Amino acid sequence: DIYTTNLKYKNENIASMSGSFGLRYDYFKTDMETSINDVLKGIERNYSNSISTENIYSAYGELSKEWEKFDISAGLRYEYLKRSISNALAIGAKPEVTDNSNKGLFPRLSMEYRPHKDWSVSFNYETELSNPQLSMLNSGMIYQDSLTYETGDINIKPTYTHTLSLGVNWKAFNLDVSYEYTKNYIITPYTQIDNESDIVCSSPVNIEGLNELGIKLGFNKNRNKWNASANIYVAIPHCKIKI
Repeated sequence: DIYTTNLKYKNENIASMSGSFGLRYDYFKTDMETSINDVLKGIERNYSNSISTENIYSAYGELSKEWEKFDISAGLRYEYLKRSISNALAIGAKPEVTDNSNKGLFPRLSMEYRPHKDWSVSFNYETELSNPQLSMLNSGMIYQDSLTYETGDINIKPTYTHTLSLGVNWKAFNLDVSYEYTKNYIITPYTQIDNESDIVCSSPVNIEGLNELGIKLGFNKNRNKWNASANIYVAIPHCKIKI
C-alpha cells in the first residue's frame, strides 16, 4: 500500500526572489511471506512473514535569484521517518516487532557565474538521505537459485550523502569535478551458510563511509542538423571495511 499527500506553495516575487515551499506525507506498507523447502529432505528450511510500515513527514523550501551574470538558488528540507517492522520466523509464532526512526536537515546550494557568453562557472552542494529498500529489512531468507539466497537486516541504517561539484563550461567543452561522501554506505557481501555446502547468502551491511572523487570532461556541438558529443568520466572511490 502506498499513499502520498503533497501541499506546495509557489511565489515568483518574494522580496524580488522566486520561492517555493511545501509539506509532504508518504505512507508505505508491505507484507512479505517467504518459505524455503528442502525437497530432498522433505523439510522446511526457512520461513518468514515480514510486515513493514513507513511514515515519512517532510517540509521543504527553496529561494532563487537571477541577475544578468549570476544566479543563486538555496533550499532546505526536513525529513522525519518512522518505521515499524514485524517479523515472524515460524508459522503461528509471535512476531518480533522493531520500531526505529531517523530525521535530518538537508540543505542545497547552487550558484552559476557567466562572465562571458562563451564560458561559465558553476558550484553545487547538496545532501541526500536514502532509506534502505524494504527488501533489505526482511530477515527471512529469499531463494535466488540453488546455490544463492539473500536475507535482510532490520537494523540496517539509512545512508547520508554529501556532494560538492565545480563545473566550467567553455564554448562546446565542459569540465566537472565532484566529491561525494556517503555515510553508512550499504554493501551486500556473500557469506557461506555452512561448512558442508557451497550455498552462499547475501545480506546488507553498513560500512563507515564511501568517498568518491569524480572528473568528467565533455564535448557537445550542434551544427545545422548534426550533433556531436563525447564524454569521459573517471571515478576514484575509496572506503575502509572493518572485518
